[in-house]
Amino acid sequence: MIFRSLFFRGQSDLPTSSANRDEGGQTASRTRRRQSRRTAARRLLERDLRFESLEDRRLLVVGAFGIPLSVAPGQGYDGVVAMDFGTSSTPTILASGCTGSLLSSGRHVLTAAHCTDFDLDGTPDFGSASFVFEMSNQHYVMPVTTADTSVPAAWTGNFGLGGDLAVIELDVIAPFPAERFDIYRGDQEDGRRYVQVGYGNTGTGATGSLPGSSGGVKRIGHNEFVTNGNLLDSDFDDGSNANNSLGDSLGLGASETTGAQGDSGSPAFLGNSRIAGVNSITRSGFGNPGVRDDFGDQNGWTRVSTFAAFIDGILQAPAAITLDMNFQPMGNDGVADQINLRVDPNDATRVQILIGEQEIWSSPLSQVTSLSVLGSGDDDLLNVDHRFGNPVPAGGLTFDGRGPSMSDVLLVTGDTAANTFRVTIQNENSATVTVDAGATINLTQVELLRFDGQGAADRLEYRGIFQGDNRIVFSPGIHPDAGRIDGF
Repeated sequence: MIFRSLFFRGQSDLPTSSANRDEGGQTASRTRRRQSRRTAARRLLERDLRFESLEDRRLLVVGAFGIPLSVAPGQGYDGVVAMDFGTSSTPTILASGCTGSLLSSGRHVLTAAHCTDFDLDGTPDFGSASFVFEMSNQHYVMPVTTADTSVPAAWTGNFGLGGDLAVIELDVIAPFPAERFDIYRGDQEDGRRYVQVGYGNTGTGATGSLPGSSGGVKRIGHNEFVTNGNLLDSDFDDGSNANNSLGDSLGLGASETTGAQGDSGSPAFLGNSRIAGVNSITRSGFGNPGVRDDFGDQNGWTRVSTFAAFIDGILQAPAAITLDMNFQPMGNDGVADQINLRVDPNDATRVQILIGEQEIWSSPLSQVTSLSVLGSGDDDLLNVDHRFGNPVPAGGLTFDGRGPSMSDVLLVTGDTAANTFRVTIQNENSATVTVDAGATINLTQVELLRFDGQGAADRLEYRGIFQGDNRIVFSPGIHPDAGRIDGF
């Protein structure tokens, strides 16, 4: 049989504290010196400009007077990820990649539409790619396909219309603690300082970007927005009027940065954590002829706030959710893992997944059609906790312990009412569990089943096909509401 032991207990010793949900940073208003936008428009028309898409780019960044600061894994912005169209597993050997940012769902990545639309006809056609999460312990390579991709109706292949963004759904919940980023929803981007992050070629304002200079290093810098309809623009300032091609402020000194080869889909954050722009195009020709990404050149960013409803509609659509411990730093580390599925104690409309006491995912239960939990090579315990309500969605829950550790556990915790727990053995590798009239929990490669009835007059029903040496043995516990059932 699938189970070696079943435990039934009426008293719980499970912790009841809830994890705090990061609500994101707050933005502060800033005052910037602005000049006439008509003057900037005349300058743009008077110059010999080059407009280029960034589909051959990885990420950022070029610094004004020095190489921008690097950001190591685990020090922030792990949710800024590389989009790789090759077969590599690390950002240092990316093949013609773009980049993206993990959204608040923990299951979607925001990038540029042209990264997914190679022939620029308004329809994604990239086939397959991978998002590379560079974490402290290892890189996690998460495959995606064209079928996982959504672009707004405004994207027609024309960069100037500002619809150059795409949302790509991951098959499983992204690694934690890679940051989940919310989007900026206001209309006060103009003149505000933003943070840009990326892996791409670097250099300085004097040299421009240096081909092949990325080295797989994630870097961080700053610039300021100028609003332009559905676009947000920025220029690369050196403090002089001559290179102030947008006619805004004279820049941020040594903190000033701009995009370079590898930039497509890169995020621009307001308040360090809310995505206001997705990098779309660069405009060269303002600085030295033949030098790209030098002083005076411009970046164009898709204005995310314009497409907030489009993004929210995708993130809020009902979906099947999968947690795969092979894509979590806590998996395969040689330490047993406890995964807790429960209704949020502070919001009865939401369901949570926690590893230990750390929430790694949460969603309105109404937006979850089904749930799957896949174990790793570690011993995995899944606690389906009913103390705050039934967390199992209408489409059911699947738990695959993935052996061969022979010590994966399903713990079903009831509520304070009288519960009926039903176990049905399907065959030697699978079984189902229900609690009262709730949806079905499907099990495979799980060796131990426990029930915690929370002290009420609970009932356990155990059904199966007993053939050959198959049998069950009940051993009473030291209390009337405790005991053990062994299945062989």
